[in-house]
Amino acid sequence: AGRARPLAYPDASVRRQVLEKASMLVLPSLEEGFGFPPLEAMACGVPTISSSSSSLVENLEGAADLVDPSDTDGLANAMQKLLEDESWRSKRVADGLERARRFRWDETARDTIGCYDELAAKRRLPDVFVGRAASRATEVAEKLPRRMARQQNEHPRHADESARY
Repeated sequence: AGRARPLAYPDASVRRQVLEKASMLVLPSLEEGFGFPPLEAMACGVPTISSSSSSLVENLEGAADLVDPSDTDGLANAMQKLLEDESWRSKRVADGLERARRFRWDETARDTIGCYDELAAKRRLPDVFVGRAASRATEVAEKLPRRMARQQNEHPRHADESARY
């Protein structure tokens, strides 16, 4: 307790254990993709501080504290506020849980199939590609309820949230 430790990207079971004990997630990334680590943290009720200068803004704005990653004083102030201001911390936990609920694999699969269908209708994708991609996306979407049930059994404390990231 009371120490920050950088970690290599751990597997899912280790991430869950770490997140359940974390006071916060601080990810001052200069370049980031979609942003799974902060969404996973927020789904576990961990308040998050991240970059205001990367693609993470789109997914995290309003639910995480966003700071210029080169502003060490700003990062320190954001961390201090989460540690000392219980009402702010509670707000960020609630905001993060709500934001994480918006990202669901089953909806992503349906949206992807819809995108392929739309492109196929406009003849922008070869029919064989659309057929394979839609078939694979449907297969993944059908497996999701089983995966979510398994996650809920493994992690009942955060069952609702764990199924959503």
